[in-house]
Amino acid sequence: DTFLQPTACHATPDGNIVIADGHWPRPKANPQDRDRLVWFTRDGKFIKEFGRHGQKPGEFIGPHGLAFDSQGRLFVADRSNNRVQIFDKNMNFVDEWRHFGRPSGIWILRDDTLIVSDSESNRAIPGATDAADSSLPVRNPGWKNGIRIGSAKDGSLKQFIDGTQPEGLAADEMGNVFGGLTGGCDQSKSGGCLQKFVKK
Repeated sequence: DTFLQPTACHATPDGNIVIADGHWPRPKANPQDRDRLVWFTRDGKFIKEFGRHGQKPGEFIGPHGLAFDSQGRLFVADRSNNRVQIFDKNMNFVDEWRHFGRPSGIWILRDDTLIVSDSESNRAIPGATDAADSSLPVRNPGWKNGIRIGSAKDGSLKQFIDGTQPEGLAADEMGNVFGGLTGGCDQSKSGGCLQKFVKK
């Protein structure tokens, strides 16, 4: 019943709540042993937890976003592992997709359009010492920051919104995409702002 650093929260198809826990970089104080998904009822009663720290299927390093597709499959933005992991309704591993960059945010529309934000690729970001790219000067080298749009059905990529550093992400059924920028925006002193991208 204690979180390390919750990063995402989503309603489940059956009306409960699932929370991603385990942000990187970690706080300096203990505990450090959290990279998991936690389920609660809608009134806050603990149901179960799933996953642990690691790089194997069903393991996470910094799960950072959650979304469900039309089949009830759970898509997890496993950010520090540079992948999207997909699980069925019983949390059996289905697949992992590494061609959506280093995912921070994830959103799925009713037609299974998959939208993934990437604010950290090719940047010097501190992280887990046992991540695959931990020995490199930058995370997920060679990839661009931006928003990738594709299909949750087959994983195909269809569009890329370049020139932005979006961490938070949302979209509406009209195809508008909202990115919460962590940098590169001249609207505020912090370099962060909310941008809206309109489908043309």
